[in-house]
Amino acid sequence: MAHELALKTDMLVDAIAKHSQAELQQILIDDGGRIACYQREVARTITLAMHLMFRADTEEIFERWLLTPPGAAMARGGIMLGNLQADLERVLRRVEVLSRRFLHFLEASRSATEPA
Repeated sequence: MAHELALKTDMLVDAIAKHSQAELQQILIDDGGRIACYQREVARTITLAMHLMFRADTEEIFERWLLTPPGAAMARGGIMLGNLQADLERVLRRVEVLSRRFLHFLEASRSATEPA
């Protein structure tokens, strides 16, 4: 999935450089189902990561890791489990907002291109 998402990103960057706004809109409409599917997969992956991060055994393992030299260095840099959990929650909210906006864009674009 990550490879396909990277390819789509490259395609969009190329498209932005080469196509008009109408052509870009059509590209997004044509690939809309697949893009929406990728967005759902990203949201599911983040939700799973959050589930795993909030488990008690994860907290215990993280606390032990903080006692190691790499863990202590990360803690000095401000990396703590609570921060990571909060960051994942923020990322999930942003993905959900992006997904809703993209679906609204698709609906509006499709209705604008449908014959009257």
